[in-house]
Amino acid sequence: MRKRTIEEANVYGQTIVRRTYDGRDIELKRIITGREYQNLLKGRDLSRHIVTQKRLCFLHSQQSFTIHIYLKPVSDLCIVHCQSSNDAGGIEEIPKFLQSLMDRQLDLDSPNSEDGERYGAHSISVKERGGYGFIESPTGKHKSNKVRTPAKFR
Repeated sequence: MRKRTIEEANVYGQTIVRRTYDGRDIELKRIITGREYQNLLKGRDLSRHIVTQKRLCFLHSQQSFTIHIYLKPVSDLCIVHCQSSNDAGGIEEIPKFLQSLMDRQLDLDSPNSEDGERYGAHSISVKERGGYGFIESPTGKHKSNKVRTPAKFR
């Protein structure tokens, strides 16, 4: 479930993921009413936090950038997504102000990479996690281990 707020207006959505027999995930997305959202919220998975983020979107050199600034349950993580129409599939130019902020590029397409597990909103929402990633401190505040501002490019 998602609630997106722009100024005073809210838009609600639901995404249902179904796995096919060959292991592919198919997402079914639909817009729902505020009443449906409130009803679904009552039955949410209590082993997960509600993830709150702010998004900044802009165009640069025929590329679309979205910066996800996580506010809850972690507050020191930003992820940059870039979509390019480049035929080679790569990024043509990263804006200079972003280059100085990024720690590293995420690898979400390789099956050997742990980045998808570490940085997906689904993973960030888990309250109890072992090993790397996001932990809950005794004070109830959440901190991320080892990571700051990775970038995701597709």
